[in-house]
This record gives sequence, structure tokens and C-alpha cells, in this order.
Amino acid sequence: MHVEKNANAILYERRNAIREGDKKKATNLKMDLRELGIVVKNQGEDQYVRKIKY
Repeated sequence: MHVEKNANAILYERRNAIREGDKKKATNLKMDLRELGIVVKNQGEDQYVRKIKY
């Protein structure tokens, strides 16, 4: 599976966790995204995504 597909699945799951108020799960998913080279910033329920260039 490609990184982009994994990242999209994690972002979707993270969005749901944020909406449900599950901060611990959202934080853990944010760390998973970081391992894929993606940084996420929150503003309310919105997620802003940046891919890290190495």
C-alpha cells in the first residue's frame, strides 16, 4: 500500500477521533502520520497537512 493511501486512512480516522473528542487517539494518529513524513496542524476540527521533504 502506498504512503498516500495510508496517510488518507489515518487522516480520516483522526478526523473522526477529533470529532468524538478522543484526544489520546488523535495524538497517537498524529504520531503515526509523522512517521510517514506528514505533519498535521489542527484548527478546531480542521486538519492542515504538510508533507515533509527530506
